[in-house]
Amino acid sequence: MNLNTIHINRFGKLSNLEIQLTGGLNVLEGCNESGKTTIAAFIKYIFYGLSGRSDRDGISEKKRYVSGSEIGGYITVTTDDGVPYRIERSSAYSGESCKETVQVCHLQNHVVKSVPCPGEMFFGVPENVFVNTAYVGQLAAVRPDGSSLTGAVENILFSADENVNLKKAADRINQARREIAPKNSGGLLREKTAERDAIALQLEKARESEQSVLESETALDDARRKRIALEEKKEQLDRIHKAAQVVTIKRYMAAAKETAEKCEAYQNALKVLESPPYSTLSEQVDQLKDSLAEENAATYYDKHTQSAEQALEEGEYLESKSRLNLALGISMIIAGITGLLASLVMVYFAFPVQQYMIPVCATVLFVILGIVFYVKQGRYLRELTELLDEWDLETLDDLDDIVATGANGRPDIGGVSEYSDDAVERLNALAKACGIPARTPEETLDALAKKAQKVVADRDMVRGKVENLTGRLSAIDAQLKTMDTQNIEARYKALAETPEGKAAMHLDNEGLKKVLREKEFTESAWKTQYQREMELEKACASVHGETKSPDVLASRLSALDAEIKELQMKADGYAMAYDTLLVAGEEMRSGVIPTVTAKASAFMAAATGGKYPEIAMDPGFSAVFTTDAGTADCALLSRGTADLAYVALRLALTEVLFASAERQVPPMCFDETFAAVDCDRLQSAMQALSKSTVQSLLFTCRGDESSIAEFLNANVIRLD
Repeated sequence: MNLNTIHINRFGKLSNLEIQLTGGLNVLEGCNESGKTTIAAFIKYIFYGLSGRSDRDGISEKKRYVSGSEIGGYITVTTDDGVPYRIERSSAYSGESCKETVQVCHLQNHVVKSVPCPGEMFFGVPENVFVNTAYVGQLAAVRPDGSSLTGAVENILFSADENVNLKKAADRINQARREIAPKNSGGLLREKTAERDAIALQLEKARESEQSVLESETALDDARRKRIALEEKKEQLDRIHKAAQVVTIKRYMAAAKETAEKCEAYQNALKVLESPPYSTLSEQVDQLKDSLAEENAATYYDKHTQSAEQALEEGEYLESKSRLNLALGISMIIAGITGLLASLVMVYFAFPVQQYMIPVCATVLFVILGIVFYVKQGRYLRELTELLDEWDLETLDDLDDIVATGANGRPDIGGVSEYSDDAVERLNALAKACGIPARTPEETLDALAKKAQKVVADRDMVRGKVENLTGRLSAIDAQLKTMDTQNIEARYKALAETPEGKAAMHLDNEGLKKVLREKEFTESAWKTQYQREMELEKACASVHGETKSPDVLASRLSALDAEIKELQMKADGYAMAYDTLLVAGEEMRSGVIPTVTAKASAFMAAATGGKYPEIAMDPGFSAVFTTDAGTADCALLSRGTADLAYVALRLALTEVLFASAERQVPPMCFDETFAAVDCDRLQSAMQALSKSTVQSLLFTCRGDESSIAEFLNANVIRLD
């Protein structure tokens, strides 16, 4: 489907706005607060209306956009099969209720329908599916590395919502199973089994002998020792974990300081490159080239245009002589070959010697004459070449142009290098300002041109570094803003004096994860051991007090057997459900991955200029990228390339999700999605979007996208 016209009567802060769109790529450029996000929200409003649910701020979409007066507008579209429609929607509050009017007009037969949700009519999906496929916001360097993108891809394919995590649902089922019967230790089933074993032990002790009492007490002492050891270890790991959290925050603070220093250094370098003489070095070099070229041309033509006609006449004479001697030489050679053939024929047929000696002599004569003519032709040709070299020309046609046009007919000034003192002085002054030693004007000008190219390249590189470091610094500052850094500094200094703090300071990220896993495992083991100790204490008290008869213990044992059987059935059911979800996921991946990777690879190859011609995925949706040098690990991708990879996969997923014949493929809305992509790949990506059959709306506050779109003859809308 293509959107043709967006007409906003009133929506948000926009009113009386009409935008004309085309198929393929459309770029909507505007500064911050110019209404780009409002236009994107208006598109969703036309198809799905406004939600009454409150957001994080406690304000619903209806309260946000519908105030005192009526809002609304219309969008004209053309479906994939070429049918035009106009979709109109208006909303206004009447008392406490919001009244909406929605109409869909068929522009060919002029049939008007009242459709509550045009989005479901055209796309066949609810609002959350539309938003989670057709809308791509600014990306936080989402990497296709089997982590964040893996979850998003799998969730969209299962539920059309990248926030509905099917894996978490499966994990919850597995967690419920683990609570009943984990693989290692603990769990309700093991608790009940331990309780049953304790009661069975009590029953056995009650029926057999006092020796069982001693065994229970021994087991209780052993359980108590193990529980105390686990408790000490748990407390130690807890202290290390808390210390590691402080160390991690301290490392973030150090990273923020280091990043700020690097950013300041690059900003200072950028100021130098953007100030004179480097800010206009390329323009000054071009001006000096033009000025010196004009002076060279004037000097050259003063010397040579007066004798051009004589030189042309002499050249034409030499050329004609050369051609004549060449023709005569070829003729003599041909005649000599003919005589030689005649002699061979006469020898073959045994002619008398005196008869075939005549053609032999003629052959020798013709060959000698041919050589003479070739020698003369070479002499004339050398003289012609010397004449052209004197004029620094390639052919007589160039000399003829000089005669016909005068001084203006000479395209190249050759080695003439007579310049005015003013031009040389300006050239040397610019070279001195740029730190280049003065040499000949030609050498100095060439050195300045190379310097200008390097300045432009260095300036672009430094700007990229500044943008990258600024973004990284903002991300770190956002994390540190909510933290009491002074308190962290004090706690960090105090930790340096403790064994736990010293241990935490030597932990890397993997070591911290290992400590956390060990802490969780120790806590689980401690709980299990504590429960076992309690059960053993109960068993010992029961045996010592002999408050229960063997019949009572047998009855409790039978009840526990029933509970254990029921828990085992639940655990088996959870395991079966978990395995079923895993099998369903594998079947979905095996069917979808080839289609998704093929479509995503095509866009990725176009967007990166062929550097990454193919995306490969394993069943876990972990992606790798092929290059001329082999397979590239996705973890090494730059943020911009990772963003392109995510966009490629989202485009491919959208096409797969809307592949049904009853669904229209919605236009893709990109809101500052390519902010981290460099200009070359941005142009390639936008060119791929412009050639796509899917319409794209790219919202941006930068001028780069607009410039590239104009170069690609794509539609550009500038918002005031």
